[in-house]
Amino acid sequence: MTDDAWMIKLAGGFTIACPPNLDTLSTYVFKEQEDWFEDEAAFVRRLATPGMRMIDIGANLGFYALSAAAAAGGDADILAIEPTPEVAALLRRSIAANRFSRIEVAELAVGDRNGTIALHRNGSNELNSIGTGDVPGDVVLRRLDDVVAAHGIETCDVLKIDVEGAESRVVAGAARFLASASPLIMFEIRDGERTTLDAADLLRDAGYALYELAVDPPMLVPFSGRLDAMRLNLFACKPDRAETLEARGLLAPGFALVAPADHPGIAALILRAAMLAPRSEAIARAIAEISEDDPFSMALGWYAAAEMRGCPPNRRAGALRLAHAAAQTAVAAQPDIPRLCAAARIARAAGARAKAAQAARAVHDALRAGVDVAADMPLLAMLPSYESWTAPGGVRDWLDAMALEATWRWSAFSDMFTPESALSEGRAARLRELGRELPDLERRWRLAARRAHLSADG
Repeated sequence: MTDDAWMIKLAGGFTIACPPNLDTLSTYVFKEQEDWFEDEAAFVRRLATPGMRMIDIGANLGFYALSAAAAAGGDADILAIEPTPEVAALLRRSIAANRFSRIEVAELAVGDRNGTIALHRNGSNELNSIGTGDVPGDVVLRRLDDVVAAHGIETCDVLKIDVEGAESRVVAGAARFLASASPLIMFEIRDGERTTLDAADLLRDAGYALYELAVDPPMLVPFSGRLDAMRLNLFACKPDRAETLEARGLLAPGFALVAPADHPGIAALILRAAMLAPRSEAIARAIAEISEDDPFSMALGWYAAAEMRGCPPNRRAGALRLAHAAAQTAVAAQPDIPRLCAAARIARAAGARAKAAQAARAVHDALRAGVDVAADMPLLAMLPSYESWTAPGGVRDWLDAMALEATWRWSAFSDMFTPESALSEGRAARLRELGRELPDLERRWRLAARRAHLSADG
């Protein structure tokens, strides 16, 4: 660390230079999670390949550009575009520290015209934005068509756009490039509390199909048109790029119709949890008594089908989407603990984080209210790590820890958004009490406490 920047080691094996204070969102999250909080972070690491070309518009401190370069072993040509001078300077420090000589920084803004524009600083560098309309300002503004021409870029594998609500203007100024090239485009759809699909509409009109990210494993699936409340980004690409990604297992071009697994297959799925092994016979009987037409049985059956080893992308995508829909139907009809556990696990796998958090919180509340946990309950582990972990105090403690941990991990992108640091500390203490002590969650509450202490000291 230095007085003017903190150098933080992140997942993927690279170091990033950050503003030296915990009131900057990026700095806080990198300290807290040693990664970025978006599900797309893991996907970009899988996506990157040696020799790739990437354009990162709204690069900020360069997390995605640096992640791609690291995952490609430094063998990637990346143009990182960032208009804020002090942020671009930190990005250049990161490039030098990691010896990523093929990342170039362009200090400008991208939009639908050439000229200049005002830069609005909004407290944290992730939230800086450019002005609207034709009012000139202090930052150079260029259309992407002209940027790529100036840099001699003709092809691009990945184009990331995160410009705080101005994504549609970037797309509007890139008509020639998007027609001649065929990148996978990742673009933000949230600007604060506002969701905008203007860029999505322009991309669809330009011949790009829309996709959203399923997270277990990271894979693109056709956009459903229904946005989870915590989804931040969408993707778009042309058919040729989709074929390439499908061949790598990273994209499902459609949803295959898949038969759900039978009752023994469902039992095998549930009983992957070592905690439930002593109850295996009772659980198997309870599963056998559920009607195959029951949405709960169908949700578990389709999820078991999606989890089958070697399942191709379109079959996994089809099974996962059917499982998610059936699980939501099951919970709406009967929101008991087994159905809520299944809904949470399946929703998270499908990328519906808000739905997953809602279900996990409902399990947590039910346990606090004293709801009985019967010996034959078919409990799908909400978090995969709980399949191997056993609670010293028994199944109820296992379920209690799992509901608390899932709620903590999923309800907010970071504890920076949680107003009371004592909440994080209390959650960590309760998990320790239940026999579950995790280094990353210990780090989270300690950082929240540290920030609260610094704020209190003024």
